Amino acid sequence: MSTARRALVVEDSPTMRQLLALTLRRIPGLAFAEAEHGAQALALLAREPFDLVLLDINMPVMDGFTFLEHLAALPRRLPVIVISTESGKGDVDRATSLGVVAYVTKPVRGPQLAATVNQILAELDRVP
Repeated sequence: MSTARRALVVEDSPTMRQLLALTLRRIPGLAFAEAEHGAQALALLAREPFDLVLLDINMPVMDGFTFLEHLAALPRRLPVIVISTESGKGDVDRATSLGVVAYVTKPVRGPQLAATVNQILAELDRVP
């Protein structure tokens, strides 16, 4: 990565957030923040710049699909990786139609997630 990047992890499970954090900490040049649901994530996005979102679907207050609908209304497009137990074709298709660039099903394997994040960050570095 040519510049420091920031990711936003949106996940209601503290245990899952810890597991994601373990993987993200191993990616050089990547910092991250955490949100427990979509509404909290939107508030963070309004205050701070992020380059990437890692998003759960099933969350209280505001679920992942509702968050994606709000995100689509923002002027800046952010790549989103969904990380969810929901693996049905309808869920994947809906997420894709809302702009998701990758869909990872739980349980997540760290190396797989790191490779996906690194691929997206490399694509961001190629954009002028």
